[in-house]
Order: sequence, then structure tokens, then C-alpha cells
Amino acid sequence: MQPTHRATKDGEQVVVLSARTSRLLTESAERLAGFLDATPDADLADLAFTLQIEREAMAVRYAVVVSSVAELRSRLRADRGRQEAGVASGGLLAEINGDRDLKELLVRRWIDAGKLSRLAALWASGVEVHWEALHRGAPRRVVPLPADPGTAGRRWNLSRGQLAMYRDELRWSESGAYNLPLLFEIHGDLDEAALERAVRAQADIHPVLGAVVRERDAVAYLDIDPARPPSFDRVDIAATSREARLAALRELVDAPFDLAAGPLVRTHLVSLAGRRRLLLITAHHILLDGTSTAVLIRTLKDAYRGVVDGGASQAAYGDFVAWEEALLTGPRAPGHRDHWVRELAGPRASLALPYDRPPDRERMPRVNVVTSKLPPAQAAALADLAREHRVSVATVLFATYALLMHRLTGQDDLILGLTTAARYEQRFHDVVGQFANCLPLRIRVAGGFAELLRSVRRAMVAGIEHGAYPLPEIGRALGTDGEPLVLTNFLFQNFEGAELLTHDTRAARGELDLRPFDDLPYAGEFTLSGEIYREGDGYKVFLKYDANVFDGTTARRMIEAWHSIIQNAARRNGATPVR
Repeated sequence: MQPTHRATKDGEQVVVLSARTSRLLTESAERLAGFLDATPDADLADLAFTLQIEREAMAVRYAVVVSSVAELRSRLRADRGRQEAGVASGGLLAEINGDRDLKELLVRRWIDAGKLSRLAALWASGVEVHWEALHRGAPRRVVPLPADPGTAGRRWNLSRGQLAMYRDELRWSESGAYNLPLLFEIHGDLDEAALERAVRAQADIHPVLGAVVRERDAVAYLDIDPARPPSFDRVDIAATSREARLAALRELVDAPFDLAAGPLVRTHLVSLAGRRRLLLITAHHILLDGTSTAVLIRTLKDAYRGVVDGGASQAAYGDFVAWEEALLTGPRAPGHRDHWVRELAGPRASLALPYDRPPDRERMPRVNVVTSKLPPAQAAALADLAREHRVSVATVLFATYALLMHRLTGQDDLILGLTTAARYEQRFHDVVGQFANCLPLRIRVAGGFAELLRSVRRAMVAGIEHGAYPLPEIGRALGTDGEPLVLTNFLFQNFEGAELLTHDTRAARGELDLRPFDDLPYAGEFTLSGEIYREGDGYKVFLKYDANVFDGTTARRMIEAWHSIIQNAARRNGATPVR
């Protein structure tokens, strides 16, 4: 028998929410109301379908029947997740739940009669409802919605950046290119049990750290479960030479992750000779970006002291995914897309990098690194140069990288990647997740270094203004047909909290004292990339290169040339010629 009533796009819809506690249900209602403020054109039928089908029904429930997004927003704020008395309670509720035929009869009759309010009250009373019957024959789609913090069984869509990483992992699952390491030496007394508890608590504090990636109907999603914490293992490394130690640590980092099984964060407490101990945290980059690493270390130190606050963040990563989807389908999307199409239109010559072997686009890079240091005097000179030209130090450093690419390739028209964090709203400020976006900036090199600075500043300002538009969508708009739009990338690690990862400062008594140990950089997916960190009052410069196509001697020549460009820019105070 087919129901005669259907929830339609223009008709009434049953919107359901649930949580483990009344407080969390109130928070969920407030989140959804805030989301609807930002997306008033949301499809009510798809929204209702997503909440009914995609979310686990938990003990504390709220259901409401509405006919418009505006009405839903009003009811959410008025009710705050508080449910009116249900249609069944006590023994009757137990009888309905225990009698499958009775339950199906009630549901079918109320759907046929269009008694959605009774159906909503029945579900809110604790009776499970097969909502698919309400939508049979009507096209529905799952839409991104705000995440409920700290709850298991939630499914969050992947952001566009995460989806690109996931597709890479399906092709090159053994590469380890996206394995992101954090390495510290532990100083002072250590309570190992407290450290293990603190590590395992991080999935409660940051739900995304308990995620794995699964598929349903060929659509990938994050399966969130705080009961899936980071692993914690102890390991001894007997090697005494620096090279042998780093090789052993790199082996731990490069072990592949199983994205479907997890966990996607693993922790090693490493014992070295001489009673030295290291903390190695390796996460898949699909879960977190650079800013997130600083947030993670801060909450890890707090949890070690017994301070655990899982509600400190104003949002969850799933909220960002919903925000990104709303941006891409909303009225602002054409303006962002048109900017990038306009900037990158016309012939785009691939960078003629000085390869030692031909590149193979069918394999991920095998990344090695060479390093250099900028002493405090040079860092100060760069800051003076930035002030003189009214630009940021990041702009100066990116301009030196652009000049390096110009001299390596002999090309005047360059497309260079600049990694930024797409945390465009304050509520995402301290959320752990993958917010990074690579901006493909077109830099035209001409004149002196001062002119290059102006060109780079214009490109950076315009790019950041449109930086919420994901790189994969830019490539799609340009029709790149899978060819990489960006071969080389620049990253200045000046995010808030970066000093937690680099400063060699003593912690207070009883705190977790983590200090830098050695260079174990993130590999990444680019053929060539430049990365700069603060190190005391100076800078540390990394040039990461694909050893499949570059020899180590070539990489050393490239970083020496970059170092020379930086020195000349500071010494000549902006008069450096670009030729």
C-alpha cells in the first residue's frame, strides 16, 4: 500500500533533532537556527530529509512540523529544543515500540492522513520511524548541515579540499604524502599516564580527531566518533646518530593510514639513549591544518594538567563544511569564481623548473628537504623593508620566492601557490580541522624588487579576498582537466600559536614541557614548495622537493639561490633587480 500523503518542497515538513542531553539538544537547535540565518534559501524538504535519514536518533528528542524555513527558524528559537507532550508515554509507548505491526500501522495511517504533527510527536516520544516512507517518490538530496559537537555517529560531508586529498589517497594510498608530523622533546618530569589520558581526550575536545572516511552510495563522508581516540604507543629507538634517529622517526611518520578504519591520529612516546624522550604526533592532513596543530598542542597541554573543556569552541568542523557548501551554492559564488577565471584566463605555461628527470603526474612526490637559516639581523632587515613599502613580511618573503621561480624558469608570467587558512568567520578561529586552501596567484615579474613587491601585494590582497573559493573548484571553473594548476607552493607559518611549535621555552612546574627536537617536516603534494618558520628572532627556511625529479645537489643550489635573493633584498632595501 502506497501512502497518499507526501512531504513536498512546498508543503509541511517534519524537522527532527536529537542529542544525548537536553543541553546539547538546545545547542543543536541554536546552531541550526544560526545556520538558517546565513542560508535563508535552504531547501526545507532536503533539510528535513537529511536530519531524518542521516543522523542517529538519540535519547533526547525534538520534532516540529513547519512549512517554511522562516517558520522553522522561529520555532527553533522559541522552543530551544523543548518538546511538547507526546502522543504516547509509559506502557502505551512500550507497547507501540514492542509491536512492530502496530507501529507500522500507526505510521502508515498518519502519513496517509497527513497527520504529520502526530508522527512528529510519536518519534519525539521515542518510537523509531522509517522516514523514507514520507519521501517515497520525491527526489531528495542530503545537504550539509551544522554539526552537533561531541556526539558519536555523526556524518559530516567532506570539504572540497578534503575531497581532493581523499581522491589522492585512493590513487596513492601508500605514499604517506599527507602524513603530518609534530615532533617534540619532552623535558622535565613526565607523568606517562597523564599524557596518555590527555592524548586520548583530544577526540572528545575536537570531534574531528575521532573521524574516519567512509562512503555511502559512492559519496565520501566523515564518520565522527569520539570513542575512536588517537592511538598511543611506546617505542624505543636505539640509534645514536642524528641521521639514523630521523630515519627511524620518518619510518613511524610514513606508515600509511587506513582512512576507513582509523584512527587517523597516532601518537608515539619515543625513548632515546640517555633517557631522552620524544613525543611524536602524526595526523592525516585530511583532519587538520597548520593552525589546528597549535590548537591541538594547547589543548593537549591543558588536558595533561587535568583541564578539559570540550565546549570551548564556538563551532565544529562540520559547521565549516556546511558554510563552504552554502558559499559555493549561494549568491557570492559567481563573484569568487569570476575573479579566479579572470585572473587565470589566457595561456598558462607550465613552470619550466630545472628538473633532473621528467615529471610523472601518475605518482605522488617523494619529498626530501633542504634547509637554510636567516639570522635575527636579516629578519630585522626584512621587517624594515616591509615597513618601508607598507607590506607584510609575508609579502616580502613570497616576493623573494616568486623571484626565485623567475630565475629558475626564465619565465615572467608565473602561477604560484600561496597557502592560506580559510577561517573567514570568528567562530572557526579555534576549531581543529582542515581549513587550508592553496590560492593560485598569477605573478608577473618586471622591473625592480619594489615593483615586484607591489605586484605580489596586489595579487595577495585580491586572492585572500576570494580565498574561500577552494582550489579544486577553481580548477573545475578553468577546465584544467585534471592537470595541476599549481606545481609549487609557498607557505609562511605565521599563524596564531605557531610559537608553541617552534619556541624553546621552559614550561612551568607540573606542565607538559614540549620543545623542538629536530626537523621532520610535512611532505605534502607539491613538486616544489618553500616554507618559512620563525625560529627565535630569525627564520628557518625549508625547500621541499620531489626526489623523483630533483637531485639533492639541484635542491641545494635552489635553496642557496633563494637565500641569496633574500639577503640581497634586505641589503639593497628593495632595489634588487629581478633580472
